Amino acid sequence: MKRLLLSVLGGFVIPFLYSVVVVLLVLNIIPDKITVATFAMFPVRWPILLLFRLGMMRFENEMAMLIYIIACNVALYSLLTYALLWGFSKRKSRQVATPPNPPTYN
Repeated sequence: MKRLLLSVLGGFVIPFLYSVVVVLLVLNIIPDKITVATFAMFPVRWPILLLFRLGMMRFENEMAMLIYIIACNVALYSLLTYALLWGFSKRKSRQVATPPNPPTYN
């Protein structure tokens, strides 16, 4: 249960922090390079590209589009966070030392 809650929290936090850091870095370091900014935002703007690929150019309601983008990012990054947490927990469980063999009596 704790892993599930942490993964959902990671699904919100990872895209938000990525967006903030990339926007601050790209706007402050490279203000005139629009292509760098465009490529840097692909990890959080991929749902828009998916819509263009499927042929739906835009939503009628901008709020619905924002909710769609947030939901897709939370779903993707929650799954990634859950997989990482699950992998770390499996690795820890393998490192448990087994007790020594009992002595044999003849």
